[in-house]
Amino acid sequence: MQLDHIHNCILPGSYDGLTRIDYAVLAPVGIVCVRAVTATGKISADSGDPQWLMFGGPQPKQFLNPIIQNEGRAAALRKALPDIPVFSVIVFTGRVRLPDALPDNVIHAAELQAWFNKLQTLHDPATKLDAAWSKLQCAALTDTATLRDFEAQLSFS
Repeated sequence: MQLDHIHNCILPGSYDGLTRIDYAVLAPVGIVCVRAVTATGKISADSGDPQWLMFGGPQPKQFLNPIIQNEGRAAALRKALPDIPVFSVIVFTGRVRLPDALPDNVIHAAELQAWFNKLQTLHDPATKLDAAWSKLQCAALTDTATLRDFEAQLSFS
């Protein structure tokens, strides 16, 4: 299944800031906010923990909880498209072992097609998607200069 998507776009986020969305995907049931995480090793995590641990190198590596991160990104999409359902999925790539107790929207890339299939069986098709997608394409900042400025702002925080 080939779905339209916008990769690496900037939208107004919470608290008058900006947020970068890895992928916004147009699905028949709404917009899917995808957080892509590249990892190798075993992940130790609970969905409510602010930090997760990855064991795969000489030292465990802490990283921000991608569920919490992506909820902020999905909120930015909901703010931009208030009448359209927005769904969040966290997709891990690489040779990674995820804990069993994580929510259904935390998956490995190999499970992505099945996740989209299940999403479509659980939700009715959304209306006015074409207009919403056009609105999102106009609102999303994807140019190289904006992305570079956004990354520079992050390095100063």
